[in-house]
Amino acid sequence: MIDLSRCAGTVLLASVLLLSILLKLRDRRAVDKWLRDRFPRVRGPVLFPAVLGAEAALLAATLTIGPGSAGFLIVTCGVLVLSAWLFRVFGHGRGGCPCFGSASLSAGLRAEMVFLIVLVAELVCACLSMRWRMPVWLFCAFAAAVAVGFYLLSAGLAMQNFLGAPMADGGKQGAALLGEAGRGSKPLALIFLSTRCQVCMTFLKYLEQSSELFAHWIDLRLVIDGLDVTEETMFGASTIVPVPYRLLADALQVVESPTLVLWNGSMATRHRGIQACNLALSEIARVRLAAA
Repeated sequence: MIDLSRCAGTVLLASVLLLSILLKLRDRRAVDKWLRDRFPRVRGPVLFPAVLGAEAALLAATLTIGPGSAGFLIVTCGVLVLSAWLFRVFGHGRGGCPCFGSASLSAGLRAEMVFLIVLVAELVCACLSMRWRMPVWLFCAFAAAVAVGFYLLSAGLAMQNFLGAPMADGGKQGAALLGEAGRGSKPLALIFLSTRCQVCMTFLKYLEQSSELFAHWIDLRLVIDGLDVTEETMFGASTIVPVPYRLLADALQVVESPTLVLWNGSMATRHRGIQACNLALSEIARVRLAAA
């Protein structure tokens, strides 16, 4: 006879692991870069497949062993909590950890807290399995709730790309690096680009042509990886800043290009991807135009 409480714990842990794998695949470039920056001695594309392979093996073990062993589920969650915490410590608190792709790298999702919540849930399920058997209908309701919960979580994380993820410190570190450039009267839009990214180069051509349209409402500044300048350089109606890319990217927890960091008063938000950047610029222009 199958203990449905342990099955519920298996469904929960397996769902978290599957979400972790899918988000890493979606944000492969950012996760792979994080790993290569932290482990520079490992050559070639080895780390990313190794991490995915280990997590896939753990998922398979969870589905195989989990329904028959609450202890395995609890120990696995404990290892995941410790691993996520070590990733954050190893990253010196900057850039988070790559456990859930860009969501945990830059969107403020703390992976160790997610795994800790799952660990508590596994302990509850283990206690329940010792006392009573979960009815089938309750197990089905639990599985459905887990599926709906992870759908809402993933939808919320996806929407942050477009609405912008608020920054915990209001972008103070980045503003300090920019100096007087961060203290203007107009909203400041800082766009991170890379010369090695074809999408970024296409976006850069668009910005050169359209920056005149935004210049009335936005102080548009560009930080370009692979293009070092010693002083502020005009590019259309925008400005290329001389602060090194990596210095500003680390301060603002930018993990991929293109990314836009928008200061509007005391609020700072981060927008990832070319569509999110375009929407953020257009929305600021619309609001400023409506207020004029």
